[in-house]
Amino acid sequence: MKDKTITVRIDDETNQEINDMSRILSKTKKDILKDAVHQYRKIMFFKQVDDEYAELQNRKEEWEEEQNERKDWDATIGDGIDR
Repeated sequence: MKDKTITVRIDDETNQEINDMSRILSKTKKDILKDAVHQYRKIMFFKQVDDEYAELQNRKEEWEEEQNERKDWDATIGDGIDR
């Protein structure tokens, strides 16, 4: 089954950049845009994680609990359970 496609309007400069990437990477414009959206989604995800950790660090008691839990988990690294 063929993927459904739509038309998206972009400015000439962006179109030229996509054309250049397409030529250099030997990929279709569709794949260039698909990869770009995937990368942007990852950037958004990790930005959200960073923001949430920053917020957690501002709540001293909860951040201390997090640090203590990490220490507990670190103690299991050498327990040989993975063997």
